[in-house]
Amino acid sequence: MHALGIRRDLYENNRWLAASLSKAFLQAKRLADTELAETTALKIGLPWVTAEYEATIDAMGADFWSYGVEANRKTLSTMARYSYEQGLAVRLLSVEEMFAQGNLNETKV
Repeated sequence: MHALGIRRDLYENNRWLAASLSKAFLQAKRLADTELAETTALKIGLPWVTAEYEATIDAMGADFWSYGVEANRKTLSTMARYSYEQGLAVRLLSVEEMFAQGNLNETKV
């Protein structure tokens, strides 16, 4: 759904930044997913939110907004191809070229 970019100069001067941002966003996702799954005390005032949550899991699986390269490789490849075909990119990028060195592996929190 979204991607996070880091200016090259920031990354070059702070090699830890890419992994730290990935870890922070993954932790935030885990916290949000835990809160969303809590059905004994709803966090929002929609009475049907639990039914919608369960229907979403049935349709899309438990990790319905997946993070990480491998979980999204097909989508990333397709996005790169469309970008190139539509003239937005000057060449076709591989998935590996889209990510900071060392961030292709799944981040552990």
